[in-house]
Parts: sequence; structure tokens; C-alpha cells
Amino acid sequence: CPECGKRTQTPVANSGRRARCGRCGEVFVVPSPEDEGARPTEPAPPKRLVTDVVSFDCRVCGTRLTAPTTAVGKKVRCPDCGALTVAPKPPPPKKANIPAAMFEDSYEVYEDEVQPTAEQLQAGLPKTIPVHCEQCQTLMHARQEQVGGELICPDCGTRTRVRAPVAAKPMIDVARESYDVHAAAEHDTPNDAVRALIAEGQRQAEEEAAASPERPELPAAPLLQGVLRMLLRNNIGGRFAALSLVFMISLSLFAYAIPAFNGIGGGKVAMAAGAVMGVCLAMLASLMMVIALGFLAALVITIVTESSEGNDHLQTTPSPNPTDWFGEALTLGLAFGAAAAPGWIVGMIAGGGAMAVLGGGVSLVLLFPMVLLSQLDLGSPFALVSPALLAAAPRVLGSLLLLWIQSALLAAAVVAALVPLSHLIDLYALPLVAPLALAAALLYFRLVGRLAWLVAERTGQ
Repeated sequence: CPECGKRTQTPVANSGRRARCGRCGEVFVVPSPEDEGARPTEPAPPKRLVTDVVSFDCRVCGTRLTAPTTAVGKKVRCPDCGALTVAPKPPPPKKANIPAAMFEDSYEVYEDEVQPTAEQLQAGLPKTIPVHCEQCQTLMHARQEQVGGELICPDCGTRTRVRAPVAAKPMIDVARESYDVHAAAEHDTPNDAVRALIAEGQRQAEEEAAASPERPELPAAPLLQGVLRMLLRNNIGGRFAALSLVFMISLSLFAYAIPAFNGIGGGKVAMAAGAVMGVCLAMLASLMMVIALGFLAALVITIVTESSEGNDHLQTTPSPNPTDWFGEALTLGLAFGAAAAPGWIVGMIAGGGAMAVLGGGVSLVLLFPMVLLSQLDLGSPFALVSPALLAAAPRVLGSLLLLWIQSALLAAAVVAALVPLSHLIDLYALPLVAPLALAAALLYFRLVGRLAWLVAERTGQ
């Protein structure tokens, strides 16, 4: 500045133009590079970014780790799992992506006559295909020639295959095709587009109805005919064998843990060691028993549901995830408790002991089928009474009586096999009853499902 002497820099293209000093406000003419006092300096080259840290993933748990570059080639301990991971070399620095608009004009002004429309500008753009990352759902765009290849997500690095776009179905212009405008003297007639839409909807409904499986015809005696057909299928036989084995092992561990826990075996040291061993075996047996009972609950609920649809084999199978069995286990537990509670209370009032056990057993046989079907009908384990089932009970009273008789016979068969083993043979023979009890349980729930099928047919559900 000729007034205050402040030095500044400006592009050479501004030579000869007037400028105002930012310090004193003096207006002066920008000199050219040849003028004395104007000494333009070349801009210093940009400094190369120095990466002083390197980031990488733990080889065990995938935790993102960051270490200084001095640790490259050395092992770095993960703060989460404690595993050691060798720090890799940092990637080479990327070239700065400077937009061309920084060095030249970014916009162009069209004249009125040659200004393109929005449709023309859109048509001039390259055709791209939207692709969502399969891991983090980041939206990416691929070119037509990239169909069949893979895109690397810029956020998570996951590779996602580019699939060909699906042709969009033509949409009906509602404003033009759904209504016809007629003269006042004419009568309105059905629009062809509306009739086509109605016909298409009817056709799709007919196709869906034809594709959905129809319920088989109900036999004359559903609780006697075809009952064993489902239980003899392979999808039930394998699960029955696995559950029988787990129950037998669990009961065997209990049979060994009970006397060991009591310290039978000799001196004080032997008694203490036996007690510790008994506790460990009892805990292991309890864990196995809980897992097996959870899967059994999911299996029998599936049997009841499939049987109510008239199926003779499982269309759906229980989930292999134990956390998914909690709902079925809760349903069965509440059904058993609610069905046995009235008889047990009456037995306790009458004298307790054996009377309470007998009353609870009778009440369980009589009320359990209706309580379980009420829960499944209303879709909640806490819905113990269904008004629709109570209204339909008189229509299926004969089959309900038959189910009660069959339930009593199954319970008597299990007890008849259990009593001699527990009193006459030995405690270690009790696991032999597990397959018989499991078979009786599967047969019982199959009968409950067939009763539900009969109720659905009689009530039109």
C-alpha cells in the first residue's frame, strides 16, 4: 500500500485494477509484476500429510485399534479381548482430490433461447443404478457396465454385488384413466381402466387362494383315526430320539448325584468329596433338563398347531435358538399351573397330602386341553379362558370325553411303568421310563391338536 506500506498478495490477473487497503482504507491501483515494489512470490507447495498413527482391526474380536507408526511391525494388545495383533504399515497417502471448480469457472449462464429444460438436463446425465450396502445400508451408485460386479462400501468396506435393475411396472395415471367425463345428456359408463384393475385384483386373489394349501377333510373320529401318522414321521422320530437320550442322561446323573450328595461312601473325606461331586452332577443334570424341556415345549406347541390345521407332518420346525423357546415354555407352564390349581386347592381343603395330589391330577386332565387351546386361540399365554372355546365345548363334548379317557390311560401307563422301577428294581433304572413318558407326552399333544381341528371345523374358524 503506498499509504501505510502494508504488503499483500493478489492474483496477477488483478494488475491495473483498483484495490482498497485493508489496514488504512487507501484506494490504489494494483501494480504489474514488472513494476518496482511488486514482488510476487510463488506459492509454497502443499506439505505432504504425515500419518503418525495407523488404524487396524483386532484379529480376534474386530475392535478398531489405533497405534503410532513407531509400533508398525510390533504386537499391539487389544483393550477388549487382550489378543495381540501385529500393527500393519499405514496405507500410502491419497492424492488430494481438488475440484476443477477451484481453478476455472464453475457455472455457465445460458441464454433464454438455448437454456435446456430439466428433462433435457436429466437425460444428459449418465444412467446409474442405486445400490445399498448389505452391511450398513449406505446408498451407492453404479454404472450400467458395473452390473454383475461388486462395489466397495466407502463407510464399512463391505463388498456388495451390483444387480440389474428391475423394470418398473407401468403406473396408471389416475387423473386421466380412472374417470371419464361425459356430456350432460349421456349416462356414465364403467371405465375400462377401473374394470381392468378390478379384474386384476380378482385374478390375484384367485391365484393366492389356489396357491394356499387347503385344510384336509376331517375324519369321522379325529381322535382315533390317523393320530399316529405324524408321530411316525422322520421329522418327529429324530427329535424324539435326541430328547429321549438327553432325558435319560439327565436322570442318570440325578440318580448318581442324589446318593453322592448325601455323602454315602465311607469316611469324612469321602463324604465331602461325594457331596461336592453330587452338587456338580446335579447342576449339570439340571441344565440339561431345562434345555431339553424348553425344546420339548416348542416341539409340542408346534405339534398342536400343525395338527389343528389337519397336517400329518410338521410344515414348520421349532427354532434351534434356545432363547426362542421361552414363550412356548411359559405358555405350557401357565397352562399346567392354571389347570391343576383348582383340584389341588379342593384336595388341600379336603385333607391335603394324597388328596391334593389326586385332586390336582384330575383337574389337570379335565382342564388342561381347554386352557392350552384358549391360550393359542387368543395368542397370549395369560389368556386362560376363551369365550369362543367355551361356546364350542358342547358341540365337541363327546370328543372331549374321549380325550379325557385317553389322557387318563396315558398317565396310568407311565405310572404303571414308573412304580415297579422305583420300588422293586433300583433308582438307576428310572431313566428307562424317559422314552415312554416322552412318547406319551407327544401322543397327548397330538390328540389335543386333533381336538382343536375338530373345534375349528365345527365353529367354521
